[in-house]
Amino acid sequence: MTSFTAKLAPTAFIVITLGFGTWVPYNDVGLIIVSDMLLTGWDAPIVGTMYLDKPLKEHTLLQAIARVNRTLAVKNAGYIVDHHGIVEHLDHALKIYGGEVKAAQVWEGVESELPKLQATLDRILKLLPRKHDPVSQREDYKADAETLLDPAARLDKVEDFLELVKQFNRSIDRILPDVRGVEFKLYFTLFAEIRLMLRDKLPGTAYRERITKLESVLLQQLLDEYISASPAKSLLGKEVSILDASDMDRLKKLASPGSQALVMKNQLKHTIETGRDKDPVFFDKLAEELEKLLEEEKAGRITQAKFLEQLDLFAQRIKEKDNTGFSSPAHSAAFHYLESHLSSDVARSVTTKLFQDAELSHSMASGNWKAMPDLHPEIKKRISSLLVPLAGWQCTIARDHASRLLTILLKN
Repeated sequence: MTSFTAKLAPTAFIVITLGFGTWVPYNDVGLIIVSDMLLTGWDAPIVGTMYLDKPLKEHTLLQAIARVNRTLAVKNAGYIVDHHGIVEHLDHALKIYGGEVKAAQVWEGVESELPKLQATLDRILKLLPRKHDPVSQREDYKADAETLLDPAARLDKVEDFLELVKQFNRSIDRILPDVRGVEFKLYFTLFAEIRLMLRDKLPGTAYRERITKLESVLLQQLLDEYISASPAKSLLGKEVSILDASDMDRLKKLASPGSQALVMKNQLKHTIETGRDKDPVFFDKLAEELEKLLEEEKAGRITQAKFLEQLDLFAQRIKEKDNTGFSSPAHSAAFHYLESHLSSDVARSVTTKLFQDAELSHSMASGNWKAMPDLHPEIKKRISSLLVPLAGWQCTIARDHASRLLTILLKN
């Protein structure tokens, strides 16, 4: 199972047989090699792709390919990878056993889907204003689209846009990760941002269009790829840091609320991920709280304005994380760690006395002590001996905490 599929269906559950009368539950099965029985008699909606390397015809062919045709909320289609050439028998099988199913309704591959994707893209671009270029003038283009797609005045155009985007997303999901779909990625994220802008404007639940679970996973995957490739850049193509007030002011002036949310969310994730080594307790707690907020936003239980407000508060907490009264981020990180195991007052007292200790200070006085591994056991031993009386821990417990504190100090 790919990581993408695992995100779509994290609770995949399969039952396998180990022998007569023995059934065992098993999670996260990624690949099953079958011959006959499971090929035509096994029903598991999670199955998305089948690789065929044997001749199949008529009812056996239809029963086999139906293994990937079971519906599931997070599936857009079932895929058959034909290594034998069974497609030539498909028309005949459908004529005999297919009922209402037509051969044209069967997706044959990227070659047949690409023209559909391009045609849908052309229709969307024709529907939206063409005053600005969607690639080089992305923010201006989104502002034009937001003006045009006013549900109060042009609900018909809004509905046309939403329907076309659903078709576009369905096609791009079928094509990716084929390289021929790469050029369409920026349009996928662009249209998703426009939909986010529309979400809170649509009248009532009957018209309120939300990004589907499949689209959410795919969108986040594409945004993560972008952030991984250039973590300091926002979707605006400009250098942006959530820790820089002027950057945030610039973002709010230039970007729509949907863009702001996407940029800030991904910048927060990147900041948390890169900060975890240096201050694990602070950033682990922040990551847990952010995940809960994202779940609230995904479920539609929070407005976009409130979501942005909460993201702002997260950024503010990161900026103020070292306002602990200690002289360095390393000391603050040590304090955060101790505070997770002791009361705040005791943790502050222990942290202060640790770094006031003359022997420990002497060992760490050298600017390159981190690159001197022979010193590390001595430093760990000294921290451990101090923690016993200061924190009231037994020797074994103090040694464990000393090891963790040394790791934090080495990372800072």
